[in-house]
Amino acid sequence: MKKASAELFDLVKSLSKTEKRYFKLYAKRHFPQDNQYLLLFNLIDEQTEYDEKRIAKEFSRNKSLSHFAVVKKQLYENVLDALHRYDEYAHPEQQVRKGIHYCAVLLKKGLFAQCKKQIIKYKALAYKLEKFESIIEIIEIEKRLISRQQFTAHTHAQLEELQKEQNNCLQQIQTANTYWLKSSRIFKMHYEKAIAPGKENTALHELIGEQYFHEPEQATNMRSKLDFLQINALHAFVNADAQKAYTLNAEFLQLLEAKPQFKILYADRYFSVLNNYLIDSLQLQNYDELLNGIKTLRSLTIQTEFKHINNLEANVFRLSYLLEINYFISTKQFAEIINYKNTIEEGLKKHKNKISGPGVITMNYLIAYAFFCNGHFTECLDEINMLLQTKDAETVIDIYMDARMMQLLCHFELHNYQLLESLLISMQRLLTAQNIKQQTYKIILRYLKQYSQKANKPSFISFKKQLQELAADKKEKIAFNNFDYVYWVTEVTK
Repeated sequence: MKKASAELFDLVKSLSKTEKRYFKLYAKRHFPQDNQYLLLFNLIDEQTEYDEKRIAKEFSRNKSLSHFAVVKKQLYENVLDALHRYDEYAHPEQQVRKGIHYCAVLLKKGLFAQCKKQIIKYKALAYKLEKFESIIEIIEIEKRLISRQQFTAHTHAQLEELQKEQNNCLQQIQTANTYWLKSSRIFKMHYEKAIAPGKENTALHELIGEQYFHEPEQATNMRSKLDFLQINALHAFVNADAQKAYTLNAEFLQLLEAKPQFKILYADRYFSVLNNYLIDSLQLQNYDELLNGIKTLRSLTIQTEFKHINNLEANVFRLSYLLEINYFISTKQFAEIINYKNTIEEGLKKHKNKISGPGVITMNYLIAYAFFCNGHFTECLDEINMLLQTKDAETVIDIYMDARMMQLLCHFELHNYQLLESLLISMQRLLTAQNIKQQTYKIILRYLKQYSQKANKPSFISFKKQLQELAADKKEKIAFNNFDYVYWVTEVTK
């Protein structure tokens, strides 16, 4: 039996609220009578998981299943057509595509003066957007116009200028493609975690040494300039040079903000770099820039340029609250995080199908951490227990490890020594299974075990000093990334 295709379901679910509203208007306008397309669209949109049998049964009723298959196929094409028409109004790149067609139609009709007028208009728009491929298409129409006019309207010098113009566009395309290929190879390695802080990163270091990414003037158009800045910012990031990364990411954002026509073309990149810039601001403790940037991030959901980004609202919620929570952690304002608890839980519920498991786990961990640092150990345990029961919690190994450690410390603070003993054994097994090398975990476990079992308690002062020394050790830094054990022994524990 042929497997049901979920392509239409995936397409419908990818639409923004504005796009869905536009399609419904489109469907009513084009199919005013017996609107089967709108009926099927609504049935699909109501589902959270695709169930074709249920939809087919409800849709078909007195009609054959083959009729359902036909309408389903036609609906897919109509949704795409509606998106095409929507983009004609919302996206400047589509306006250029439309203009190219206008020029071709007018040439075909022999309306040469009108054709020339449209060529001038849409070539100017294409230059404004640096759509060099589109400029070449327009120039090709212009060449055909010159031929149709039997070369009477142009001088030899003008013909040569047109050739130079086209060659310049080809050169700009070649430059952009060179930057694209070189940067894409690096980004692929970065996404595959072959390039990351603490690794050799040979390919990235070699690329930065090339003239393309060493000499800014080599990047002669917007696409290549953005690649230049992003690759150099990535290089600064893996070298732990937060100040340089911050400067480069700020330059990237300023470049697009100074030329708004490019903001919509590269909205995805702007969104990604804005998040990186805010992370840099947090690391550098540039808190004014961070808080203003969080406001900017949250404002993207109502800006037209960004509405086409998939799951924008969910991602803005997740990233903005992660940044804000980490700001409160950095400034030791743990009570503020607890005040956000209900808001965060409501957001996670609202976006539950659009935020990945690791994203949810991280948010829950930070709330638990806030409770811990505020001395609310019972509430912290409630949060940790929910986190540990979350599906795939163990796949986010760093968060999972620190959640288990925090669980131990809560029971220690609550004097649940009998339960603590069994949890210590389990934690030791986890450290062995994960081949954890950091001494921080082992020293804490040893202290907890000795304290809970011996009448003569181990020296707290000595233990505290050990943790402070470990926190300053680069090899141990990873153990303190998500949990400040020094803060625990100096400010939290009684």
